[in-house]
Amino acid sequence: MDFVTEIRRLVASGSVRTSDHAYGRLQEKDISYRQLVSSLESAEVLETYPDYRHGPCFLARHQFAEEKIAHAVWGLPLGSRETAVLVTAYWPDRNEWDASLRRRR
Repeated sequence: MDFVTEIRRLVASGSVRTSDHAYGRLQEKDISYRQLVSSLESAEVLETYPDYRHGPCFLARHQFAEEKIAHAVWGLPLGSRETAVLVTAYWPDRNEWDASLRRRR
C-alpha cells in the first residue's frame, strides 16, 4: 500500500496526531482540525515527499464546505506505520500559488 493511502486509512480510523507545529498553526490561522480530518479522503494530493527525512509525507489541497481552500501536510513518522501526523496547515498565499491554489508560481 502506498503511503498516501496508508495515511488516509490511519486518519479515517482515528489513528492520527497533530504535531506541535501544526497545533500552533491551526490556532494561529484559525483552521479547523475537524474539517481537515473530515475532508482528507477527498483532498487533492498536490505534492508527495516520499523521502522526507522525518518520514514520508504529502501536501494536500482541502476544499471546505464554505468554498475555502486550506493546504495541509500529512505524514508518517520515520519507521512507523501506526499513527499518521498532521505536520502543518495553512491558508495558501495567492501570491505564491496559481489561481486554483494547485501549483506553485
